[in-house]
Amino acid sequence: MDCIPEKARFISDLHDTSSWLTFSKEMGKNAIALSYCSDGFNPFHHIISQGSYSIWAQSSLILNLPHQLRSKTGTTLLLGLISGPRAPKKLNKYNEVIVNELVKLKEGLATYNADSKQREVVEVGLLFMVGNVPGTAK
Repeated sequence: MDCIPEKARFISDLHDTSSWLTFSKEMGKNAIALSYCSDGFNPFHHIISQGSYSIWAQSSLILNLPHQLRSKTGTTLLLGLISGPRAPKKLNKYNEVIVNELVKLKEGLATYNADSKQREVVEVGLLFMVGNVPGTAK
């Protein structure tokens, strides 16, 4: 470790990684990078008489944002909520809708650039998925 410069030993942000560089080269430097996360919880865990109940949230972060803003409540995208008496056995039928939208977004999203005062088409892609073992297994 002593022969590796200290700056090269630590990654301070996602934007310093090779994955970010690869995404930017493949999609273009103006592309929007997203993450995907799906996790479940029981909102009534404190009330034993309510029994079993499950809510699965599907969310996404806009990874282009500075790290201070990336995971704030106001910038997190809620993609879906799955509720019911139990956790879904498989998430494939729910994720199919999200995957189809991501395929369309990779072809381009019409946006307005306030800085240049022009309309632009921006590509959107999924950079990575976050999940715990039970969530990833679904």
